[in-house]
Amino acid sequence: MTHKGLVLLSVKCLEKTNQYVSLFFTIKDNGIGISKDARKKLFKEFTQSDSSTNRIYGDSGLGLAISKNLTNSLEGKINLKKRTRC
Repeated sequence: MTHKGLVLLSVKCLEKTNQYVSLFFTIKDNGIGISKDARKKLFKEFTQSDSSTNRIYGDSGLGLAISKNLTNSLEGKINLKKRTRC
C-alpha cells in the first residue's frame, strides 16, 4: 500500500516444461525509497527500512522475509535492484 503513488507488478514466463515453470516477477514503485544501509537488512525478519512507516501503514516487517523463504524453498531468487530516478 502506498499513501500516494503507484505500484506495478509484471510477470514474464522464462521457461516452461512438463515438470516446472520458471517465472520472472518485477515489482516497481515510486515510493519513498530505501536507504543504502536499510537495503542490506531488507529481507531479514522484523526489519523495516523506516520504522516510522509502521504507524502509518501497519507493517510488521515480515513480508519480504516470508517472500524470501518461500522463494528459496522453490529454488528461486529474490533481490532488490535500485532504480535511478529520471
